[in-house]
Amino acid sequence: MVLGILGGCGPAAGAHFYSRLVALTEAKRDSDHVDVLLSGRASTPDRTQAILHGGESPVDALIRDAAFLAEGGADLLVLLCHTAHAYLSELRAALHIPILDMVSVTVGEVWRLGARRLGVLCTAGTRRARLYERAAADYGITILYPSLPSQEGLNNLIYEVLKRGRTDFGAAVRTAVADLAALGCDAVSLSCTELSLPQATGGAAHFFWRDPPGAILPMPMIDPIELTARRAILACGKRLKRKEEHHAPVKATVISCRRSPAGRGMG
Repeated sequence: MVLGILGGCGPAAGAHFYSRLVALTEAKRDSDHVDVLLSGRASTPDRTQAILHGGESPVDALIRDAAFLAEGGADLLVLLCHTAHAYLSELRAALHIPILDMVSVTVGEVWRLGARRLGVLCTAGTRRARLYERAAADYGITILYPSLPSQEGLNNLIYEVLKRGRTDFGAAVRTAVADLAALGCDAVSLSCTELSLPQATGGAAHFFWRDPPGAILPMPMIDPIELTARRAILACGKRLKRKEEHHAPVKATVISCRRSPAGRGMG
């Protein structure tokens, strides 16, 4: 089975996903890894600009590249841009192969781990499109966002720092996470692929802060790049490294919630 990666949005995130795909696969030889076709069209029109300001739509570019991957032999596609998932229905209508839905994969994993109030760190475009609210409706999960000033800080981190290849060590992320903690979320998702880059958070899987003084409040961080890479490996018939096969659950109170639809996140 061949995995087609729709990357380039941005380029560093696509490269990071591929590196995680390789690192998470149980392999003794080259052929144990997933066969991959990678499209990295960095010139894809900006998704947030299209959603917020009526900028050029990315749909034609996404469909063209997805069709190219399908014609090249891809059996399954992954779209490495959360904001681009606003156009997922149009891609699915134009193609004959399944696309992993990174948003639904993330929300489904949050539900499985027991968290029920998910804080989302994302672009303003993803927030405006309400992508996570749509996915969470199937699971009974509440979606929360940081304050507008903190959202501006995230926007600046994504567009003015990370997409320019510069490094940051999580100041904007920590501020946004503190907002979400105050709202009572029990997990946070790094729901922009640039935020999954190690330099975005200083490589930290969790953040800790003190409020009130002397108290340490842990906030589990969910990385959709990791979740989607694991799902893609299994979907392509390969094995996860043994230490990746079992994951410690998020320590959160499990409340009554109807069971998730079978196969959610694929299609």
